[in-house]
Amino acid sequence: MKWFGGKKRGPGAEPPVLCLYGADGAELYRGRIDAYPFPEEAILEGSVEFFNDPCPCEIHRRAVQLRFCEELTGAVGLNRTLAFEALPEFVRRRCGGASAAQIRIEAAER
Repeated sequence: MKWFGGKKRGPGAEPPVLCLYGADGAELYRGRIDAYPFPEEAILEGSVEFFNDPCPCEIHRRAVQLRFCEELTGAVGLNRTLAFEALPEFVRRRCGGASAAQIRIEAAER
């Protein structure tokens, strides 16, 4: 699923919305998935994994962030709510959302 950058137009061109909820159902984060602040440690690990670059430039940082967005969307799916613990461990680690109990990714509104 590609939904960011480039010249894509039409349905699905806007990034989905990421929602994280606490155990009490309180919303912890709601925003464009590509704006989620992935932990610095995860960005650095991803840069080494994908580019063998322990000191990434802004281009590599953004590429890692967008790769994480794709992995997260693939793990959750659109318009589904999952228990955070149901995500693969590597995805949970990259999100750094230890306090999140549930995760939802919604298609962007047009």
